[in-house]
Amino acid sequence: MSQITEIKKNLKNSFLRVKLDTNRLWNHISLVSAKINSLATKAELNDVKLVQLDIEARLKRLEDSQHNIVQSLSALLAIKGHKLVLNKVNHKLHLGTCGFIHRIKPEHRAFFDSVDEVDESYVRCSCMKE
Repeated sequence: MSQITEIKKNLKNSFLRVKLDTNRLWNHISLVSAKINSLATKAELNDVKLVQLDIEARLKRLEDSQHNIVQSLSALLAIKGHKLVLNKVNHKLHLGTCGFIHRIKPEHRAFFDSVDEVDESYVRCSCMKE
């Protein structure tokens, strides 16, 4: 299986897991909200508020995870058709299939189809030394 196919498969699975987790959390939040509305004592209300804060923190982590997945997918789509990706900040050259390129901000990327197009002063990533 090619690396890009594997990345696409992993991203698809990640999206599905995040979607399921998000749905579970929203269902849990609904249950907690219903319980808050039916509570009689202040102590119970404080306990539920702590649970609600925990759920909100988990939801935030899920949203961050979704954001990272979207960035990875965007990076993958941006390099489609290019054989080489250059990080203009650290002057490192990567193969288009390198696992590190999703970490390069879009504005720091330059694309090339041949090593001959790239200045020799750029450092090659370990993915090019294999």
